[in-house]
Amino acid sequence: MDTDSSGAEEIVFVIRDDGPGIPQDQRQMLETGAETALEHGTGIGMWIIDWLVTKFGGELTIEDRTPRGTRLTIRLPGPAQ
Repeated sequence: MDTDSSGAEEIVFVIRDDGPGIPQDQRQMLETGAETALEHGTGIGMWIIDWLVTKFGGELTIEDRTPRGTRLTIRLPGPAQ
């Protein structure tokens, strides 16, 4: 458990890798919430994560790592008191 800027408890998951990263066009699709027949992702994994995080009132952020890789952070509201 962690606390957010308002002092509320939250659950934070951080996933890091040193792979090739998530392409910018796929990140943009997650941010806009739209795909087209010409611009689409290679799978549904990230969509499922994004849908679940959104459903539970959380936040998903994707950042590049140096020299390569990705840092994926999922923040979810903590349990109700």
